[in-house]
Amino acid sequence: MTAVQAPAAARPTPVKRGPLRATARLLRLELRRNAMLWMLPVAIGLFWFTAYRKAVAIPPLWNLRAASMQIGALLAFVCPVVGAVAWMGSRESRRHTTDLVTITARPRWVRQLATWAATTCWAIVGYLGCVAALYGVTAQQAAWGGPLWWPAAVAAASLPALSALGFAAGTLIPSRFTPPVATVAAFFVLALSTQLIVGSQSYWQISPVVTGPWDMTPDAGVGTFYPYLPDLPIAQVMFLTGLTIAVLGAVALPGGSGGGWLRRPAAAVTMAGLVAAGTAVALAGTGTMDAHGMIAIPALHDAANDRPLRYTPVCSHTAIPVCLNPAYASYLPTAATALAPGAQRDSGPARRAGPYQPGGRDLPAGHRQLRRDRPAWAAHQRHAAGVPPASSQPAAGTHHDHQ
Repeated sequence: MTAVQAPAAARPTPVKRGPLRATARLLRLELRRNAMLWMLPVAIGLFWFTAYRKAVAIPPLWNLRAASMQIGALLAFVCPVVGAVAWMGSRESRRHTTDLVTITARPRWVRQLATWAATTCWAIVGYLGCVAALYGVTAQQAAWGGPLWWPAAVAAASLPALSALGFAAGTLIPSRFTPPVATVAAFFVLALSTQLIVGSQSYWQISPVVTGPWDMTPDAGVGTFYPYLPDLPIAQVMFLTGLTIAVLGAVALPGGSGGGWLRRPAAAVTMAGLVAAGTAVALAGTGTMDAHGMIAIPALHDAANDRPLRYTPVCSHTAIPVCLNPAYASYLPTAATALAPGAQRDSGPARRAGPYQPGGRDLPAGHRQLRRDRPAWAAHQRHAAGVPPASSQPAAGTHHDHQ
């Protein structure tokens, strides 16, 4: 009887993971175990309480609600984002795993970048959901126009910058007290960044909470009769992008972040980010208020935006039609009702056939004619009745009384 040889067991071939697949797996792990995921309900609740309720309470005009959304979203997301990312940045020091992860094959800066990216992704997802809710309601209520994307883009570019600043604070100063201190500091710096703005020409207009001339009240006509100028938002996005790049490059500068080979690229990236941010600040300082109530920056201004927008007015069906911009269609019944008495009086037959007599009582009810106003009022009535001036009238002796 011959023995049957059993086949040799095949060895499992090791699976080689590419660098992109390994980075994606690391990012997926960070997304699942990230503190920002638990802070999203807090950020969304703050947005609803401080920004959404105020925005829907104002008239459904895209310019007003977009500006209110930009300011409110930043103030609502700054505390949860900075606190969560600072907590994640100090994770290795708090858990005493710094020596353990130092001996791994992957550089420390790559792991840090994955942590920062995961936190920023959750923040942007929550912010986009808030913007979609507000813009969706506005689209149903607005009578004319479309969404203004530049205010939304400025707020979206602010989240990576705030996240980078909080992550740098948590990484460079790893402590349990770093997240609350960084959160309070970021909120006050962002909220008080407009106190130094004087006039329409100021370098501090680079602050992402600025949507127009800060010393003036919001203008309901901005972006309605003329295009919304993207000059200041372009400078703000440029500043925020450069700030993000510079801060992330500075995190990689220490030697322990990934070896000496990373220092020169990190220094170059940091310098490029600083140059971009500084250029944006310089451009914002040259901006001035144009004739339509918006900030115009000469180096970024497009002359095509100075042309008025074309629109078909909406008119009332009254004796004398009252026409408004379609953006103000909801105000048409009120305006037509308020102007109806004057329109009926002006469209009625003339009350006096002959020349107007100075001192007469041809005034609206409830008004009293002063002596010094009689000559001007008489001249106005003569002109309205088609009577020549007093110098061309007959002499006083031939004048007939029509009273």
